[in-house]
Amino acid sequence: MSKSVPAPPQDAEKKRAAELYRMLIHDGSACLVGPDNSKIELPSSIYNILVKVVENMQEGRAVALLPLMEEMSTQAAADMLGVSRQFLVMELEAGKISFHRAGSHRRIYLQDVLDYKKQREIARTDSIDRMAQISQAGHALAPVRAAALFVALVRGHHCRSGPHADQIRRCQGEGRSFAC
Repeated sequence: MSKSVPAPPQDAEKKRAAELYRMLIHDGSACLVGPDNSKIELPSSIYNILVKVVENMQEGRAVALLPLMEEMSTQAAADMLGVSRQFLVMELEAGKISFHRAGSHRRIYLQDVLDYKKQREIARTDSIDRMAQISQAGHALAPVRAAALFVALVRGHHCRSGPHADQIRRCQGEGRSFAC
């Protein structure tokens, strides 16, 4: 991963970025004009990246562009995911994220980290949807039990025994799909 960390844009840059963003969001194609006034139309993939970069800069966010095959350390990947390095290493060893070794160090490709992040978000959203379905079906759990069940669902714990097992079996017995 690159050593330099981009700084957030200054106020003057944010204003110019906002002007550029307003110009870019219109329909049509964009062209890049060189120092010699030669023009070249931007391919849509580059145009879309440029719009995202400018959008973030006008909001005062720092922007970094990295290739998807960029190798990351476990600490950098954990920071990106918002988890501890130890948790990430457990996920790696459990086979939930692909990695390779460079000597004795684990290395993870950015694409694999982003894929894992997306999978976690989908699982989290599905869990919230299941909680809402239970609540809407008139089988609302007490708030504390619902919170505990939600945590178990998000963490992927199996609830075959324990305080919520009966609730889950009841939901399954009523024909509702409910996997935790």
